[in-house]
Amino acid sequence: LNKVKCLDPQIPIIIYSSTKSFRLAVKLIKLGAEDFIPRTDNFIAELLEVVENHFNNAEAKPFLKDFLSKFTW
Repeated sequence: LNKVKCLDPQIPIIIYSSTKSFRLAVKLIKLGAEDFIPRTDNFIAELLEVVENHFNNAEAKPFLKDFLSKFTW
């Protein structure tokens, strides 16, 4: 997380984890993650929603839009 943020602090980092640890989520958000998604039965829908929100963010960087444009929603 720190290495990516050092490269570009504006990169939105979304953490997906099989753990549902509240403490881990809080720690990662404090370290700069934008979102933390625990693995649930509905995690794919949640992940797509979070990614779409970042994609639609007016402040999203062009590389994020380029990356996401490669996928069909």
